[in-house]
Amino acid sequence: MDNSHINHRFPFLMISHKLDGSESLDSRGHPSSDIQAPSELEDHDGLPAIGSISLVQHDASIEVLSDDVLLAVFGFYLASSSWDWHRLAHVCQRWRLIVFASSRSLDLQLYCTPRTPVKKTIDYWPAFPINIRCGRSRHADASCERLFPEDGDNVIAALQRHNRVRSIDLCLTYSVMEKLSTRVKEPLSELEDLVLRSISSRHFFPSNLPFRWSSRLRVLNLTDISLPSLPLLLSSSPNLVDLQLRRSSEFPPPVALANALSGMTRLESLSLLSDSFHHAGAPLPSGRRVILPALTQLKFRGYSQYLEGLVAEIDAPCLGKIDITFVGLVNSLSEIGQFINLIEAQRSHSRAEIRTNMNDISIWFTPGPSEFEYPSSPYFVLRIHRTRLNHQLSSMGFVCDLFPPFLLGTGDLGIVTRPPSSEQDDIDAENWLRLLRSFSRAERFYVAGELATDIMHALQRVDGDFATVLPALRKLYVAMESGSPCEAFQAAVASFKTARQLSGRPIEVECYSGTRLGTG
Repeated sequence: MDNSHINHRFPFLMISHKLDGSESLDSRGHPSSDIQAPSELEDHDGLPAIGSISLVQHDASIEVLSDDVLLAVFGFYLASSSWDWHRLAHVCQRWRLIVFASSRSLDLQLYCTPRTPVKKTIDYWPAFPINIRCGRSRHADASCERLFPEDGDNVIAALQRHNRVRSIDLCLTYSVMEKLSTRVKEPLSELEDLVLRSISSRHFFPSNLPFRWSSRLRVLNLTDISLPSLPLLLSSSPNLVDLQLRRSSEFPPPVALANALSGMTRLESLSLLSDSFHHAGAPLPSGRRVILPALTQLKFRGYSQYLEGLVAEIDAPCLGKIDITFVGLVNSLSEIGQFINLIEAQRSHSRAEIRTNMNDISIWFTPGPSEFEYPSSPYFVLRIHRTRLNHQLSSMGFVCDLFPPFLLGTGDLGIVTRPPSSEQDDIDAENWLRLLRSFSRAERFYVAGELATDIMHALQRVDGDFATVLPALRKLYVAMESGSPCEAFQAAVASFKTARQLSGRPIEVECYSGTRLGTG
């Protein structure tokens, strides 16, 4: 076991692998009559077990440390290795007593996987909360360990300790889900985290989930699982902090979802991600607003009509991080514009960066040069997923016309382009100009990437009318990737600079290599 983090935090301590003579525990947590010599002692995974701690400057026994000091050391250790509390309990009787007596402050839990022989071992361990996990299912885009029918017995044995199950994180098949529905009868009164996804991204449409929970539930994450009873389940979960619905083909209507969220005063993160929202026409607002006072993160992927209907029903005054991807045609966004206009945290942005790639165009509004440099700061990201760049540019120009003025008033504007699809049509220069006209207050303009020459050629078509295209521009930063037609690009930049000079709106130009945009 690596104790470097303990030694780093407590430089006056060092670990020595020796026992204090107290009894040890066997693999089932029972006292062992045979105490191995220090040189022979190994933990269950082949690593040396933790022994006593000596002072660097004095050859003193660990017994000189009080229980409170040991508990503090244990807390630092378990903060980065929460699964390893059993190693501490195996060292000696004193450590075991301290660990077990402080199970709440150390947040001790039993971690059960489908391979854990729960029926055979669970009675040998203290009655700690149970955490049921299967692979890496919390990450929706990562592969997860398959839960086979025979593994369901171990999961069921853990679930039948219904008053101890705190967290569930599973990949499911239909057969396992049906088995759980018939054999797990009692509600999981202590459940706080529930993360479920179907195996191999096969969509499930169960009439209900195989679990019932109380109002203690804090996290609900469903991937490839659609539930007609979802609004009712959400209404009975007022303490949710994190709600994620991924790749669902049938979400509740916007009004029904807003009503289900109405009692969630603690909800901090909401993710609604799908490419196939079903809805019949434009939703009609109910006339009342649901306030989500703690919501700080919103992530959405789907049709613009659905989000329009949802934000017409809710207010989120503390929303700092917004990540929206529209799929398909973008219709009216009047409600979304009004929704953002009421969020004070979204008024701190000083930079807008337009990015294009093969299938998406996006605008990143951030407080500074790059959103990656401000991980805790507010940001607003809008993506439009279309197949052709002309359609992407046209849609984004339409969207910008509906943005609140404070978003478009940023002093820094950047464009970073990636190679488009080989099937792209010729790009209409007017689409670029319409988008740039939205940013009338930009003083610094950064252009980089494969399409930089096209952007500069589009700017040449302004014909001196710079009162509507970047009228406040003072400095232009340009960069080209290797292999690009540098002569054509340089000529376009020089022509643009001359045109600005003749129009009475001169600019400075700074050229550099690479695609990372400068800060001005």
